[in-house]
Amino acid sequence: MTFILRTISFIVLVSLFLFSMLWEGVAAQIAFAGFATVSAFFVVYETFSMIEKINKKGFKILTSGVAALMVLIMVFYEIQIIMFLIAIIFLVVGMWVFMLFVYEDRDKYVDKAVNSLGVFMMVAMPLSFMVLIYRIDSLLLLFMVAVTKIGDTGAYLSGTMSGKLMNGKNHKVVPGISPNKSYEGVIGGLICSVLLSLILAKTIFPELNSANIESLDKHTIHFPLLVGIVLFFGGFAGDLTESVLKRTCGVKDSGSMIPGMGGFFDFLDSLMLNAPLFYLYLLYFDV
Repeated sequence: MTFILRTISFIVLVSLFLFSMLWEGVAAQIAFAGFATVSAFFVVYETFSMIEKINKKGFKILTSGVAALMVLIMVFYEIQIIMFLIAIIFLVVGMWVFMLFVYEDRDKYVDKAVNSLGVFMMVAMPLSFMVLIYRIDSLLLLFMVAVTKIGDTGAYLSGTMSGKLMNGKNHKVVPGISPNKSYEGVIGGLICSVLLSLILAKTIFPELNSANIESLDKHTIHFPLLVGIVLFFGGFAGDLTESVLKRTCGVKDSGSMIPGMGGFFDFLDSLMLNAPLFYLYLLYFDV
């Protein structure tokens, strides 16, 4: 039953994401806005639900709502990175000052405010860079997500197969954090990410506008290899980050909003570091 639910959820999520990336027009933008806004809300909400297990309280609904609103605005209004960072600083400081005046029990407030701002900065901020990539070109976001996720899948399959072939004696990377991750899985996932990066570099990028093609052509020798390697290890690090958090909080999944797959954080954890990394790469090469 779990496998069926997982398959259905996967098909629905992938179909919605591909529609929002490949289709043109208002409908696709609205679909992406809905997907991004809901994801932003529940990623933050699930993070609070986890840290509450270790008695770390925060302004769960308020912070989740602010993250969702931020992403929604970013989808429909073009924001330069400097203005984006300045706006976030004012938003964070504004939340702090406002709650300081309206909250009566200031001792509890300080703890909840620090936890809330920490969750916002560590979770909502990195993932919001996916929207900035989308604003450059949706195909670039599709590329980043596809290369990252194929690395996740390749690592899982390679690790599982190597474990069976070696009777569970494959070489573990960090058994104290994630006992199923192995060096054999890392190698398999890395190969998958690099191969898909090479393939998509020749099939997706020619579809971009001429300015992007001109910029990318200057770096065709190393672009697919470098990006494939960076996105795999960035995704691997993001996945480990959530694993540490879940193990610390004593939970198996971040949530249960996605049937058979867990929570939104479980689905997006590998993109948490890759979104800002890939955006910085695009800025560096002026794509």
